[in-house]
Amino acid sequence: SQRAEVSAHYYAGVVYDYYYNTHGRNSYDGNGADLVSTAHYGTNYNNAYWNGSQMVYGDGDGSTFIALSGALDVVGHELTHAVTERTANLAYENQSGAINESMSDVFGAMIDRDDWKIGEDVYTPGIAGDALRDMQDPTMGIYDPNNPFGGGQPAHMDQYANLPNTQNGDYGGVHINSGIPNKAFYNVATSIGKSAAEKIYYRALTQYLTQYSDFNDLRNAVLQACSDLYGTTDGKYTAIQDAFAAVGIGTSGGGGGGGGGSTDTYEPNNSTAEAYGPLTSGTVYRSYIASSSDVDYYYFTVSTSGTATVNLANFPGDYDFFVYNSSGTEVARGYTTNDPENASFSVSSGTYYVKVQGYNGAYSTTDDYELTVTYPTGSGGGGGTAQWFYETKTYDTPHNYPNNYDSYHEYSKPGAQKVAVHF
Repeated sequence: SQRAEVSAHYYAGVVYDYYYNTHGRNSYDGNGADLVSTAHYGTNYNNAYWNGSQMVYGDGDGSTFIALSGALDVVGHELTHAVTERTANLAYENQSGAINESMSDVFGAMIDRDDWKIGEDVYTPGIAGDALRDMQDPTMGIYDPNNPFGGGQPAHMDQYANLPNTQNGDYGGVHINSGIPNKAFYNVATSIGKSAAEKIYYRALTQYLTQYSDFNDLRNAVLQACSDLYGTTDGKYTAIQDAFAAVGIGTSGGGGGGGGGSTDTYEPNNSTAEAYGPLTSGTVYRSYIASSSDVDYYYFTVSTSGTATVNLANFPGDYDFFVYNSSGTEVARGYTTNDPENASFSVSSGTYYVKVQGYNGAYSTTDDYELTVTYPTGSGGGGGTAQWFYETKTYDTPHNYPNNYDSYHEYSKPGAQKVAVHF
């Protein structure tokens, strides 16, 4: 039968059109890459996957699955793995891996948006109404004997499955714990509408999530993307806070409908272990000291020596900041009655933490502060070191170009098919 091949090709086109028309993205790499699919993979193969260059679909065993290319949301799910690989590149383990899986479900459901089920068109053809996963009610998904939750997926952090980062442990439960962010997205989309939700999540994926983002980082990325697109005062921002709080991630927005009722934007970040980041150099971060005992921690990472500056501004009362290196040693502080507070200090390669707090119990849930950190990025303004490696992961000798601006250099390596440049 050619149905599996035709479905794979046709649905890949539908997914392409979705990303292009809704998000302005030209294929999974943003640069018009060809979409290649393999159908009829293996024998009775009950799976589909993205292998780094193409989609691969099994035909199923006829009982658990039929040909997996026959479901639009499955095709959308696999192609979204390709988009994730070319953007946030979320590590396929633990919470970052669960976000990776969840993002594929999110956009699979937005591409095939008539319900909240994933894979229902190809899963257990002899049983009506079930699905591989259910974003509205994650507990109704497929049973997995490796899942200590007992069947389906958890829908709240108090049901989180602590699994080992092994193949038998689903690499920390990437297909299991994805039920929690799936439910959060369902909450978001049913509150603010699918159109706004999908745009916010696409921006979060492509602009703010990073390789080892966890569930708190996901919440913060979605909030930041919402702020970028819609601001914080029309109800969407607070609805997102509430949506994540409902699954045990962060605090609610207070039901106030707008920024004025917000608590602390990047909570939980009350310790170095929970610090929000990494901060982008030169970006203004706005948040709240929400109680007399609240403290906010942030972190940033530098890859070269130079000077960093912290600026804390537009705050109510008397706020201070302290900067620590990765050993916990204080390296700078802004500890006066001035607004703004600022400090410049020397940094070398490593991670630094910024603590913001109110002096003598100062706080406000209606008036935010603005935190800006600038630090050397190792490229651009001061020149940097370029190092590239080949497909075999063999590193070339570093090439040093101090004080170069917008310079052009050309290299060749006979026989190399893939190279990567590190700065």
